[in-house]
Amino acid sequence: MAATLGAGVQDGEMFAALAKHNATAVGGTNMDVGVVGWATGGGHGLATGIYGMGADNIIEAKVVTPAGDIVIANACQHEDLFWAIRGGGGGTYGVIVSVTVRAHRMPMLTMINLMLSARNTTTEHEWYRLVAKAHRYLAHLQDNGIHGYYTLSGSPLVMNGALLLYDAKNKTAERLLRPFQDFLKKHEPIVTAVVKPLVTLPLYDVMQNMPSTESVGKAEVARASRFIPRRVVEEDVERFADVLELVMSRQDAHDILSNAKFVAGCILSLYLWHYDGK
Repeated sequence: MAATLGAGVQDGEMFAALAKHNATAVGGTNMDVGVVGWATGGGHGLATGIYGMGADNIIEAKVVTPAGDIVIANACQHEDLFWAIRGGGGGTYGVIVSVTVRAHRMPMLTMINLMLSARNTTTEHEWYRLVAKAHRYLAHLQDNGIHGYYTLSGSPLVMNGALLLYDAKNKTAERLLRPFQDFLKKHEPIVTAVVKPLVTLPLYDVMQNMPSTESVGKAEVARASRFIPRRVVEEDVERFADVLELVMSRQDAHDILSNAKFVAGCILSLYLWHYDGK
């Protein structure tokens, strides 16, 4: 399946139109995000873990070149332009009039609550070593189709977020989460933890509960992308813990925002586990 979208179409419009056909496409996490700009900038969203980045899902684009020509760029013609517009800043190479993107059958999404917090007697040194070790289990979960978003906060010491699993059979989530839950239970003296499935709904139902507009002027945040090689979370846990403690213990440090699986346009995500570190 595929869908052709004009420039200016927002996520909410795309999701609603495709839902009428029991279908969906990869979009952002806010309903007012512009599909074309979002996708040509990389494009990370709730369905990235199962269907790929927004740029990965562009089949072709209609582009007005600087010379004034209207061309169709895809894998078979104007390949260089097709490659360029999916590498960030798509408008740099021409005016994109429309894009055709992959569409997918509407999946069922299982939302998994992730809430970890340090106990009152837990030191920062203990906490960040636990967090670093926990990333090994996140890598294992990603291998089995679970991805998501989470934040680490420097004060109080918490790790909160949501993990996502698509089209899972009954009890699949519980089975996949058990090793992670056992690890956390073993460390109960330093952490309180809730990691459990909450609800299973069609993806569109979940998206309808996402923000329809962005808040303005509230957060003092500067976002940046960082690749964390998988070998670090699996083989260099102590150094990873040292870096987390160094960054998060700074007096001017705020939240570090991560998302399971991919690296999005401006935040770390669990799709980063696909990066082999070479």
